[in-house]
Amino acid sequence: MTFNTIYFTNKKSPRRLADEIADIAESDFNLKLARRPFNRFKPVETSWWLVPSAKMPFYSFGKFYFTWNEKMMDYIDAGFYIEKGLDKSLKILYPKAGSKGRALLMEKPWVWNEFIDKCQNGGLEKFINELCNKNNFETIYLKITGNYVDELSLFDPYELKQKDEYFIFEYNTVTKKLAIIEAFRGKLLLKKFNKATNFKKLALILKEFENEHFMWLKFYIFQRLKLENNDDNTIVEVESKKFFSDFLYYFKDFLK
Repeated sequence: MTFNTIYFTNKKSPRRLADEIADIAESDFNLKLARRPFNRFKPVETSWWLVPSAKMPFYSFGKFYFTWNEKMMDYIDAGFYIEKGLDKSLKILYPKAGSKGRALLMEKPWVWNEFIDKCQNGGLEKFINELCNKNNFETIYLKITGNYVDELSLFDPYELKQKDEYFIFEYNTVTKKLAIIEAFRGKLLLKKFNKATNFKKLALILKEFENEHFMWLKFYIFQRLKLENNDDNTIVEVESKKFFSDFLYYFKDFLK
């Protein structure tokens, strides 16, 4: 399967879209978001986060993420991004507060568990359906990425050369089904997600990973926006203010 997006933005890079969204959030919604590049040495080409805090590191926060394929540069993926860190019981390995390893542990505040708990018992499906209905989305995309952490003091979740396993799902609001459209299965660390054919199963699998104390997970709910419309009258141009108010801001309760 392939992406079937019909949406277009005239912002020509993740940075330009993130900058405009951050300005809208602050001016119209009184929401100040810190702008963080994935690769600070390539700010024009790299992906960007918008984070509801100036705190570093910012793993624990729900945040917005704007990314693309830096070689093709023909689309931007934009959406809500959340991470599962390492179990707080591992602090026995890093008793010193403020150490690099300690920063990876899900000590309070960390929004992952709150979000996953609200996803159970049909919560995630209800949330996504409401979101899609509000935006007239027939499809929306989810990406789950993960890997085990061998050495906490050396681990960087955003390491450029890191090859994480992942699944990308397309959710169809008509059929109510999840379909895998892309995956890198590697050592099959995430093989349980092969069975995630609907949101109920997906939510339960995400909950199961709470027991994987050394597993780092990233969960991304996004829409793909084309950068060229090619005079195609089936393509819908996305206006940034509406995209923020009706889509991104829908995750406001998890921006913490």
